[in-house]
Amino acid sequence: MTILTKAIEFDYAYTTQSEPPVSVYKRPSMDPQWAIGSVPQGGYSLTCLIEACTVHQKNTNHPHPASVSAQYLVANTCEPKTRINVKVIKKGRQFTNLLAEMVQHGKVTISAQLIFTSIPAVKLPTNPKLSLLPPSSQARFTPALQPPSALKPTPLGSKLSPFDENMAWCEDPSFKALNESKRNQPSKRHEGGLEWGAYLELKKGDPWKSSMMGFFGDLFKNAPELMAGSEGLWWYPTMSIHLQYLSRVDEKDEKYSKTKVFLYANGSFLEEGRHDCTVEVWTAPASNRENGNWREEQVCLARCTQFAWALPLSVNQSRAKKAKL
Repeated sequence: MTILTKAIEFDYAYTTQSEPPVSVYKRPSMDPQWAIGSVPQGGYSLTCLIEACTVHQKNTNHPHPASVSAQYLVANTCEPKTRINVKVIKKGRQFTNLLAEMVQHGKVTISAQLIFTSIPAVKLPTNPKLSLLPPSSQARFTPALQPPSALKPTPLGSKLSPFDENMAWCEDPSFKALNESKRNQPSKRHEGGLEWGAYLELKKGDPWKSSMMGFFGDLFKNAPELMAGSEGLWWYPTMSIHLQYLSRVDEKDEKYSKTKVFLYANGSFLEEGRHDCTVEVWTAPASNRENGNWREEQVCLARCTQFAWALPLSVNQSRAKKAKL
């Protein structure tokens, strides 16, 4: 199975002579080993798009993604040739606005607007006048109450099982207990919603990077699953997603794990299958930094909010049959 770093690579093909010019990136096919059923996992597809834009911006004054807003117009399939078109909409002193589209069979499957800028690596403690980060008592701390070594690995589930060669997670059982406590308390005693958290690890020494926030932000147990207590024969396609980058850490910063992050998910609304979820992607401590005030050192890398649907799994499976026609 291809590690995620390789699975998201698109090769630069050419730049059009149009105004504004469009840079085209291509891949023979989407990696089927990062698919849910017959459809590439939505966060994987988004990460491919962000990675192409990051390559496009690499040698500019604005190399870092700051915001991504995407709409999933048509479900992707794995087999056809896939291209990503990247167009600069506006370039200013502080920001560059991009329009990126993923295309299969001549149809746009994902359309996204992205903002790129220059984000300095975070250094704690920060300027209290311009930042609200740990160790400030008013800052939001990582929702993880235990370090990675204190939790046991848990199954990814049948839908994500193809990923287990290159990915693993350790769910935090405290969130299950929290959800149960809400069930037995009057609503005025809590804010509602269902919560979930886990440490996610990329195997084979595959280091995470900023473009992967799209993938991480789409990995969670959602409200329908948490309510049912199991996966069920359902597919949960993402309809739209907004990803905001909050902090960037230096690759050489030894406080943080290079292969692990902590995911915290909160789903507040569910009606007839339509549901929301907000996922926070936090750093995880390096193995030699799990003692002491390790929670005060963690920062939130990105926050991802999405609108999704619940459909029978057979709808997912039908996509593969149509792709072969």
